[in-house]
Amino acid sequence: MGTVSLNIELHNLHVRDAHEGLLARGQKKDHLVMKIFKGYKAASDNNFVEYITKKEEDFMEGKDYDADELMQLALNKYTMRKENGEWGAPSSEQEQITALSLELSKVKSANSSKKSKDKNKGGNGAKNDSKTNKKGKKEKKSKSDMDERFKWKKVPPAEGTPQTKEVFHKTYHWCVKHQAWTIHSNEECTLEVAASATSSTTKNKPKDTKIENAMQNIWDSVDSEEE
Repeated sequence: MGTVSLNIELHNLHVRDAHEGLLARGQKKDHLVMKIFKGYKAASDNNFVEYITKKEEDFMEGKDYDADELMQLALNKYTMRKENGEWGAPSSEQEQITALSLELSKVKSANSSKKSKDKNKGGNGAKNDSKTNKKGKKEKKSKSDMDERFKWKKVPPAEGTPQTKEVFHKTYHWCVKHQAWTIHSNEECTLEVAASATSSTTKNKPKDTKIENAMQNIWDSVDSEEE
């Protein structure tokens, strides 16, 4: 079957020539019909093979086929499928396998693409961290800028100068208790800290942690008031 490119007509001619050659030499081929069945089942057309298999089953169950009759049936089936353009067409099972293979290839391709994207996304992690760090630095810089902007609030008024002034379209008062320029006046201040605790006379005294904490709280309240 392979030597005639799976052509049933040529296959039949080859079988007849070989059989006639054997007869001419006084020889006989045993089980010729079974050999023909075997040759036909090597064809690439699944529908044709199924047809031949059915005929073989009939033969095994008692249906009497001689070689010429079997080859004519096979030729008729081959010719019909050839004319209809069906010879060599894949079976439904083969089509399903092909479709599944195609789907599997698509899934593999999609998974490969996803892994590549995830890898690239992971590679940007350092960039994302960099952005986060830059943002943190920006926020820290903003806090520093805020401190510099309101540095004047800690500068006391010179002796004999007004205790009230306008800055950024807001009126500020020098608060003795806070030792800072605040929105509230001395009379309105509710801070319960002795003015002497923050006077210049304490500058030369050893640092008191409690006083430092109190002063920090004072400045925090002043900044909070401004915000």
